[in-house]
Amino acid sequence: SCGMADLITTCYGGRNRRCAEAFAKQRESASSTQNTHNNTTTQQQAQAYCNALWQKIELELLKGQKLQGTVTIQEVYKVLKRRNALHEFPLMAMIYHIAFDGRSISCIADGIVVVGGDRENNDESNNDNESSSYRNHHQSKL
Repeated sequence: SCGMADLITTCYGGRNRRCAEAFAKQRESASSTQNTHNNTTTQQQAQAYCNALWQKIELELLKGQKLQGTVTIQEVYKVLKRRNALHEFPLMAMIYHIAFDGRSISCIADGIVVVGGDRENNDESNNDNESSSYRNHHQSKL
């Protein structure tokens, strides 16, 4: 139960969530300004902007503490890409693209995909076995 309490606290008030919220708001604000001026941004410009924005947010909100989520998603993305497994973790890939490639925040739902086939026709014990098998298979790959 302590782990669940930590998870809930982190989701509602942790520094990664607070910084991600600030990132989303500032990106949204910048996007609406950019759309008003009809500017186009290259991928390199978008990446530079995202990196600078994360640094600014970390400095302003965390005041000396480091943001862990951004480093983690970068490392996870590199591992998944190196192992040709990005398609198996679409939400991770989408989070990376939003956070570092300038992809629109509204694309987050595109990363939510059911992986592993049709689970509606399986009974509860089959779901548990499949979930365990799926987890074990993917943990061994990483």
